[in-house]
Amino acid sequence: MRTEQPPCFSKISPSLSKDGDLVIGSFLPLYAVKVSSFTRAAVFASQPNKDCRSYQWLHKNYQQALTIRFAVEEINRDPVLLPNISLGFQLYNAYHSDERTLESSLRWLTGGNQLVPNFSCRGQHKSVAAIGGATSALSIQMGTLLELYKIPQLTFGPLDPILSDKVQFLSLYQMAPRDSSLPRGMVQLLVHFKWTWVGLVTTDDLRGEEFLREVTGEMAKRDVCAAFTEKIPVRTHKLWITSSHWDITMRPNFVDSYNFYGALTFTYLTREVPGFKSFLRSIDPKKHPEDIALKEFWLSTFWCHDKHEKLELEQCAPNATLEALPIFFFDMTMSGLSYTIYNAVYAVAWALHEKLLRKSEIASEEAGESSVPHPWQFRDTPIVKANNRTLSYTLLISLTFCFLCSLLFIGRPTAATCLLRQITFGVVFTVAVSSILAKTIMVVLAFRATRPGSRGRMWVQSRVSNSIVLICSGIQVILCGIWLGTSPPFPDMDPHSERGHIIIQCNEGSDIAFYCVLGYMGFLALGSFTVAFLARTLPDAFNEAKFITFSMLVFCSVWVSFLPTYQSTKGKAMVVVEIFSILASSAGLLGCIFIPKCYVILLRPERNTQERLKKKDVCKGRNYPRKLSYDSLQSHKSFK
Repeated sequence: MRTEQPPCFSKISPSLSKDGDLVIGSFLPLYAVKVSSFTRAAVFASQPNKDCRSYQWLHKNYQQALTIRFAVEEINRDPVLLPNISLGFQLYNAYHSDERTLESSLRWLTGGNQLVPNFSCRGQHKSVAAIGGATSALSIQMGTLLELYKIPQLTFGPLDPILSDKVQFLSLYQMAPRDSSLPRGMVQLLVHFKWTWVGLVTTDDLRGEEFLREVTGEMAKRDVCAAFTEKIPVRTHKLWITSSHWDITMRPNFVDSYNFYGALTFTYLTREVPGFKSFLRSIDPKKHPEDIALKEFWLSTFWCHDKHEKLELEQCAPNATLEALPIFFFDMTMSGLSYTIYNAVYAVAWALHEKLLRKSEIASEEAGESSVPHPWQFRDTPIVKANNRTLSYTLLISLTFCFLCSLLFIGRPTAATCLLRQITFGVVFTVAVSSILAKTIMVVLAFRATRPGSRGRMWVQSRVSNSIVLICSGIQVILCGIWLGTSPPFPDMDPHSERGHIIIQCNEGSDIAFYCVLGYMGFLALGSFTVAFLARTLPDAFNEAKFITFSMLVFCSVWVSFLPTYQSTKGKAMVVVEIFSILASSAGLLGCIFIPKCYVILLRPERNTQERLKKKDVCKGRNYPRKLSYDSLQSHKSFK
């Protein structure tokens, strides 16, 4: 994390950045500046990095910058989303003035402090998308420039139907949800408090005209009258009822006019993002001395500049935290705008995720056409990756030992084989069934964790599936340990089963312990079957629940048949029944789960592609406010 420092400090453009293999450009309104006293010619005649006019922090908007940092760090910790690739960002200030609209965009594209059109100081292959466009006007002007570089723009400002025209705005994607119910909600609030004589203030643009038309229509239905209508920002101490985009859609002539005290704000419904508040509580400029923007924000927020210009952080509110700030300065709850930005970062990440998968498929196909495939190459194919490769390996290894443990039941019983055969059988089969249970649970969690910010996302990690296998197997190990410690199996002689013969066999020591081990294994199998049966109707992409359902049906059928058969046989037949059950159930698990995959990998490789494997889009079910798919971005240079 670093912050470049131009001659006039970072207020011209904070350029907060985190390097990565791929970089997102972010343009947020972090500073306000008075521009009314300057002419257009004077503004463009001066060098922006030496223009030290009056700037002031928009403190509340700094949450948006921290949201981008939080989302990028969260994505980089995810081992599945962008494996072996780090995502970075570069954050620039976006001005509300038309004169400075293109400044930050051009600075990002240039890559240095000097603004040189059509020139870049850094490789553009790292730049994948730009997040910005707090207003429609900013989106249009930024989009015109970014389109020249074939860089897609994701806007977080209010939804504008004009920007949905893909003929005119090919590279622009709006992330905000539709707010068609906003006028009706505002009027309902007015009626609730019996405010029937109100003033209307909106932005002087097409969207403002549309909003006035809708809200006046709703007001007429509920007998609410408009005392006046203004299309410019007005500063007053009256009560304001606004949309959540009001703070950023205003263009202030005074640096302190972005705050409205005593305002009621409407915002769209969001979900709490797990870990975000904890992340904000951990923010401390002393922990990040290289982050100049954070230090300046801290000094400005806690009024340190008013006391001493060169006051150090240690002398300025040493125990200060963001949580201690008043809500009109900084809100610990993620705002609607920040939530939209959070979704925008994840939309880019998922688009990159699909792009990388497709590139991997193409590389695999080209390698397959140019050379003879080797067995170890199959581990990187889409169907293997889609079905939790680590758990599949664990299941294969445990099934191998399941087949081998039947050898302990063959031959003359000894003290060692009697101790090992039932214990080994119980443990290795439990590992196999636990792996299947973990695979099934992860399928369900993966489809439940569909929305950015969903609490289920924290559970879709490899350590969760590993923990399920270890915990379930550990319980069986404890049961077997108790069995060995209290009444272990031992060699025994049976002179009664066959007349004239003495049969040497293993006495289980404790029938109760044997059936407890068997019953616990059956409990796990029944749990796997139940979860897989419920998950069988989920979309086919990344879903092997149907195969697991059938395999557990075979497994349970074998061992349910084993119980009465085992009880009704004596002598050598008991061993034969158990060996048959072990081999039959192992073969059932192996065949039902892995034969379909081997068939596709070995005999139908044309099906082992992302397009054939996934019948639905990779982002299906994630319910982004606006989905950014790879299909819509593949024409842009930055996604090739």
